[in-house]
Amino acid sequence: MDRKKKLLILIVGILTFTFIFTFYKIFSFENKDGSDKTSAYYPYIDEHLINKLYGYLPIDALDRPTVYATFYTKYSNLSQDVVLSMIYNYILNNDYFELLTLSKDEIAKEIADENIVPLYKIKLEAFDRGGKIVFGSNAEIPRRNFSINGRIKATYVEGFGYYIYEIENSTYEMDYISQNSYDKYLVTNNNDTIIIYDYFLKCDRENYTCYNDEKRKEPNSIIKNINGQVNLKDQTAYAQSYKHTFKFENGTYYWYSSESID
Repeated sequence: MDRKKKLLILIVGILTFTFIFTFYKIFSFENKDGSDKTSAYYPYIDEHLINKLYGYLPIDALDRPTVYATFYTKYSNLSQDVVLSMIYNYILNNDYFELLTLSKDEIAKEIADENIVPLYKIKLEAFDRGGKIVFGSNAEIPRRNFSINGRIKATYVEGFGYYIYEIENSTYEMDYISQNSYDKYLVTNNNDTIIIYDYFLKCDRENYTCYNDEKRKEPNSIIKNINGQVNLKDQTAYAQSYKHTFKFENGTYYWYSSESID
């Protein structure tokens, strides 16, 4: 073997070793607890991911309690309607291709009402998959009809999934105004936990009273609703703050709990 070939083999060997070593250093590290994990194991945490997770949190349009309560809230505290509505909103915002075309003939077989407008249909597999992303793999996803707001509803179709439709010419109107406002986030437990902090306010539409929680049990003594012109972002110094905990599982983060902060 001549000198040039030996030199070429040596260079290739050095480059191969360098590549393998660099790959190991980038994609492998030792956690504080001594266990080995790959950095690719966790999604990149940035404002885009935080906005996505924050979008899981609902502002309910039917006065149902969700995550802004006076008590520590977990999955078991949510009504089935709220659970299903949160999954639907996740698919609507993050998995749009799962929203299939729903025809008038299809919805007419399930609901005998001429005053409805078909919107989408969603297969059960997609709905269950979305539920596991939003609430974790141990969550038991209910299967039933549910309301998203006063106009948009969903009917469960055995063997398929859900038909989403809108009630035409609905006069439903909320008697309150709800707002939440994002504040900041914190990453803890070696990237296993993300905590999102925000503010919440709910005000009666017909009077000045505002509240710190969804069930309107704790009046806010400072913020008042004047002609429906409340802007929470300008009043956060006087609003109730909340923290929402998300846990890491299977390559993503799911909502774990919410609670008010004293």
